[in-house]
Amino acid sequence: MNPKVDNQIVSFIWSVADDVLRDVFVRGKYRDIILPFTVLRRLDVLLVPTKEHVLEANAFLIREQIDNKKVLENQSKYPFWNISNFTFETLLNDADNIDSNLEVYLDGYSPNVQEIISKFKLRNQLEILKEADLTYLLIEKLCNKEINLSPKAALNSKGEVLPPLTNLGMGYVFKN
Repeated sequence: MNPKVDNQIVSFIWSVADDVLRDVFVRGKYRDIILPFTVLRRLDVLLVPTKEHVLEANAFLIREQIDNKKVLENQSKYPFWNISNFTFETLLNDADNIDSNLEVYLDGYSPNVQEIISKFKLRNQLEILKEADLTYLLIEKLCNKEINLSPKAALNSKGEVLPPLTNLGMGYVFKN
């Protein structure tokens, strides 16, 4: 855990909330949007490296009419997966359909992540984001290369190395 980096990420996330959600949500309700979207972004960066393998394995399961999707954990390298064709970044490729594509993206998650989405009551908030035309902006800001929600080091837009965000660091970010 790197408290300085973790604090920078927390500050960035809350600045995104303030920039995007102001005038649509009261400040006390920012958490209802920014926390689940931050968690989804974290899950997304974890799954991106194995996304193609998961999609190929899922296509095989469908072809062979196999209902047990447990094998997808082996492909994703995590106890969860996403079988939609979207990632957070590819959602940005179709601004006109981002709200419906986000629904498809959310539907692609494994049952355990569906429970998390449900506990956050995230789907209740999506219509508000859509009506305010904020979905694209929120996802775009969370895909910013100036923060790294990945457990691996990454490069920012200037080519500088951003340290990884450990699970402990993610817990700190989520708590604050």
